Amino acid sequence: MAAPAPVPLFVLRGSQYPVTCVRFHCQQETSSLLSGSTAGEVKIWNLKTRRPVANIDSHGGKGILTVLSSKMRGCIMSHGRDGKLNCWTLEEGRHTVTATIPIPCQGFCGCDLLEGGDHQLIGSPGGDNSEVRVYDLSSMRVIKTLVPPRSHQPLGMPMCLKFLSTQLLGVGFEDGSIIIWDLTADRIIAERKFFTDPVMGFDFSMDLMKGVCGSVGDTVVSWTLDDGCSCIDLGVEGKITNPGISDVSVREDGRIIACGGWDSRIRIFGMKKLKPLAVLAYHTQSVQCLQFSGKLADFTDKELLAAGSKDKHISVWSIYNG
Repeated sequence: MAAPAPVPLFVLRGSQYPVTCVRFHCQQETSSLLSGSTAGEVKIWNLKTRRPVANIDSHGGKGILTVLSSKMRGCIMSHGRDGKLNCWTLEEGRHTVTATIPIPCQGFCGCDLLEGGDHQLIGSPGGDNSEVRVYDLSSMRVIKTLVPPRSHQPLGMPMCLKFLSTQLLGVGFEDGSIIIWDLTADRIIAERKFFTDPVMGFDFSMDLMKGVCGSVGDTVVSWTLDDGCSCIDLGVEGKITNPGISDVSVREDGRIIACGGWDSRIRIFGMKKLKPLAVLAYHTQSVQCLQFSGKLADFTDKELLAAGSKDKHISVWSIYNG
């Protein structure tokens, strides 16, 4: 007998607009989920009650590109299409903007946050085509402006970016390339063109020195950085039935990845060989964003997967936990 089809652990249904981004937000032993929408709505969900505990109209009705959770600053952040990164604190049910950083809005590319040691950095798209900026959260100022050399082939707009470490920033571009910037030398140290179309999403495991990316086609591609981080080596390809990948997430243990599809499906692959493991069918429209949590104490150390969709729902899954 065939195994029953996977079903969500639960579904969050309170959003009135398509969901554009999700992020787990854990304080002490309480797990929450942040979500953003096309209408500038940021919600904070209690994952135990499965209800929103805060609704923030954060960017004057402009869509949300990214939501972030800062443990060092004790705040949440939202990057909107109004060109602002807002830092929020929540006290007694009230939300207050404590800082705002003007950040250019280019296409679909949101920000990423790096925290650890003395580092509190924001990576973001820049004002010009292919430009990327790094902000110091302590001073709220740009500390690096990263622009490819004039002799470099045209890359188009940044589509997605991620800090790989305190020294490395990865950026996926409109031309289908991924570039790795060395933040100590402010130079490109590795790059590879994976697709003829834009890189829609990528993620990276520093423990494995391995990444995975997707585009508008029907393949998801793995890749590795060599020991010197000077070369991106092509790994393997995984095929999907219907073309179009919106987002990609690698689980913290590096064993599995999830891809959000334009066809409303979430596909789970083994990280090592991109072997298809499961197709999660709940949503009725495109899955636009997803993220794996780390181990959650209030969910018996399970690693959950949250996925936001154009259908306004957020599905939360427990997949391959033990």
